Amino acid sequence: TYATDLTGYDRLNVGVNHTLSGTLSTIAGGGTNTAEAGYAAVGGGLQNTNVSTYGVIAGGSENYVNGEGSFVGGGVQNRINGESYYNTIGGGVMNTVSGLNSTIAGGSQNTIEGEDSFVGGGAFNFISAQIIGGTISGGNGNVVDNSMATVPGGQQAAAKNFGQMAYASGAFSAAGDAQTSVHVFRGSTTDSSLTELGLSGNTGN
Repeated sequence: TYATDLTGYDRLNVGVNHTLSGTLSTIAGGGTNTAEAGYAAVGGGLQNTNVSTYGVIAGGSENYVNGEGSFVGGGVQNRINGESYYNTIGGGVMNTVSGLNSTIAGGSQNTIEGEDSFVGGGAFNFISAQIIGGTISGGNGNVVDNSMATVPGGQQAAAKNFGQMAYASGAFSAAGDAQTSVHVFRGSTTDSSLTELGLSGNTGN
């Protein structure tokens, strides 16, 4: 069925027990879904909530989107929080993104709080806030806690330095206490004097 909002624009509402109030918003099927932001869409599924302008939830159950221009493909209880923009969760269960321009492809209970960051899958992986360009390809219980750092997989690795790549297959008591790492130091000089290298190209970093 079609409904008309207060501004006179049509909205599409298909299925049962939906809440549809955003300008030019759409719920294409399923049950008990919500689309409350302008130009928001829910493709189907059950009890999904989209309060993101230009946001999309394709399907699944109990997914939530509140970041502008963000997307959840499916799964269960995945969440893109407010004050975040242009994020993606492909699927999985109980994954959370609170950053900017970041993606969790799938898995379970993975979390991204930083910007321009990526988790490919796995479970209980975490990229912390106020960093840029963190990557965890997969695995379990891995942590990225500095910008441009990477964990390629494995279990309980912790990349805490700028640009660090860390790998572990487990830990003694805390993530990162039994791992191998790669650090790249760089710097530049215009003469033959000795120059201190840094992880970010700056002296001392």
